[in-house]
Parts: sequence; structure tokens; C-alpha cells
Amino acid sequence: MGSFDIPIVHCLFSEWGEWSPCSMSCGDGPGAGTRTRKRHIAIEAQHGGLKCKGSLSESAACVHCTQKDMPKAKLDKCIPMCPSNGNLDCNLQMTDCCP
Repeated sequence: MGSFDIPIVHCLFSEWGEWSPCSMSCGDGPGAGTRTRKRHIAIEAQHGGLKCKGSLSESAACVHCTQKDMPKAKLDKCIPMCPSNGNLDCNLQMTDCCP
């Protein structure tokens, strides 16, 4: 009876998924809102292969936009900064920031 080598299979992550919408619809300063994305283990380590190292999710601060940037920005990637005087254009559908 002959022997054969079982191939070593190293763990492999999937590609990162899309970023989630921002956790806040508007805000002031760099700490206003976060967004997350996830990945999964596409192939588990087998036969002595290397295990995956790293996180299955990550988060990042939301990108803040000025009112001038909003017409060309995608709202899932950008949140408006609320001006201190409360004069955000309500046509941007950011009613949380509107007085």
C-alpha cells in the first residue's frame, strides 16, 4: 500500500465586505460616528496549515463633509458636520442637524 502526502492548507480570509453606513447621521468633530466592515474565514487551516491571524471586523471614524462637499458625496460614506449656528441645509435630508 502506497502512501501519499496530504496537502497543507493555510487559513484564508475572505475579502473585506462593504463599509456599513455611519452610526450617526451628522455630528461635530472627528469622534462623531463610526462605520464597520466585516470579513469571514473562507478556508480553515487544515493538516497543520497556518491559522488565520487578524480580526474579522474593523471600524473607522466616519468621514465628515462640509456643506459644500455634500452634493457630490455619498451619504453612506460621508456625514455633514453640524454647524454651530444650526444653519444646515435641510434639503440634504439631514433633519437631525436641522433646527
